[in-house]
Amino acid sequence: MTPAIAHTVGQVLAAAERPLTVDEILARVVELQPIASAQPRAAIRNAFVGQPLIASLGSRPARYVWWPNVLAGSSFRMSLTAAGCAAGTYTVTVTNFDTQSASLSSAYTATNPAYPPAPVSPSTRAHVGLDEASLAVDVSAENVNDLRGFEFDLTFDPAILQATGVSLSPFLGSTGLNTFVAGQELDSVAGHVSFGAGAYGLAPSPAGSGVLASVTFALAGLGTSNLVLRNVVLADSLSMPMAMTEGSAQVRVVTYPEGDLDRSCLVDVYDIMLVANRWNTHAGDPNYLATYDFDRDGDIDILDIMVVANLWNTSCPGGALAHSAGQTSVEPPGYAVYLRQFREAGALLVVELHGCGTAAPAAYQGLLAYDPAALSPLEVQPGPGLARGALALPLGPQAEQPGRMAVGGFVVGATDVATGSALLGTVRFRVLKRDGLGVHLLSAQAADRDGAAIPLAVQDQSYYWLWLPLTISERPR
Repeated sequence: MTPAIAHTVGQVLAAAERPLTVDEILARVVELQPIASAQPRAAIRNAFVGQPLIASLGSRPARYVWWPNVLAGSSFRMSLTAAGCAAGTYTVTVTNFDTQSASLSSAYTATNPAYPPAPVSPSTRAHVGLDEASLAVDVSAENVNDLRGFEFDLTFDPAILQATGVSLSPFLGSTGLNTFVAGQELDSVAGHVSFGAGAYGLAPSPAGSGVLASVTFALAGLGTSNLVLRNVVLADSLSMPMAMTEGSAQVRVVTYPEGDLDRSCLVDVYDIMLVANRWNTHAGDPNYLATYDFDRDGDIDILDIMVVANLWNTSCPGGALAHSAGQTSVEPPGYAVYLRQFREAGALLVVELHGCGTAAPAAYQGLLAYDPAALSPLEVQPGPGLARGALALPLGPQAEQPGRMAVGGFVVGATDVATGSALLGTVRFRVLKRDGLGVHLLSAQAADRDGAAIPLAVQDQSYYWLWLPLTISERPR
């Protein structure tokens, strides 16, 4: 056995991404150097003798590793699972580990942790206004272990977004490691960003979840752009690749409608209450905000409130992205909205929207479904379940499509509030035929007097008799 073969065996094991059998080592050595031996497998085994950093895992068939690649503390750094070894504790026999003692043989034990693939994905807002200066997209990794470097490509639609910069986030150096940017490329013609970074030093490697890098975009046009990660590599302290999965996201560049004060892509009760909460304030008052003084007369009055109220239920071109779907749950999060339905004389159906819980809504809205062949909506009236105020005003009914309409209500100058079970609003329908079905509550939202959203649930329809046949009940007397 020549020293050259022993050296090549060491090179093969030092570069291996997992423990190798003798046959696997032989195949890789032959690619680098021919073996002039009638028994090449024996030649490989002989090469192990005198190699101070080769360790046998002792299984059948035996698997060999380059010892510095294996152990860090009490954990194997290589994926023994990939070599057919299950997660657990193993005894490793290290021959000649101590180079000053040629015949030393020692046993070490270490665990083989089974780490799931680390998800790597971009994250950003669901929508952004075309008039905004920029958009930030974070590239994050979850549940990583011993992270020392990464690289990725991020693709996007250059007709919608233009990449202007990319920066390394603090996570990689959060344990005190020194960090460096390995390279970056911004191509807003083809629509891709490439970025890579690494870390070095004596501090431990970061573990857990965090933002790897942040990419900044200018907004070029209206529409939806996919954000797709490709060619992602996560590397550990031994420059070994880590298992991971690549994710994607989507962002929509929009023009927000007038009156959409919270930029949710929908003018809703939250926007109305942002103005109504400042009713009767004047320039110089702590609660006065000139942004909501639409007629610029130095005060916020009912005229300013009605500017937003008259735009209620207006959405971004292409439809709303937030608040419109409502929330549904069997277990309500502290507040619930449900329906009660009654027949009235004169071929009328009265639908009451009730709230129940500890919250104190000053505004609400709901999306109702009904059979337009059986019912025709007439009017909406606010109920006493809203906060008390100087004025209570209805919203709707506003048809979104045949058989679906939005309704709501809000108060101006809310003072004391109502909690518990109370009537939020009433909707009246004319009954067109007697064998129709009742009204179904698809979604609901509520806001407090400050315009903040109240988490709520639409109660289970079977419990509250939604979709009642019209002939079932009369209003209690």
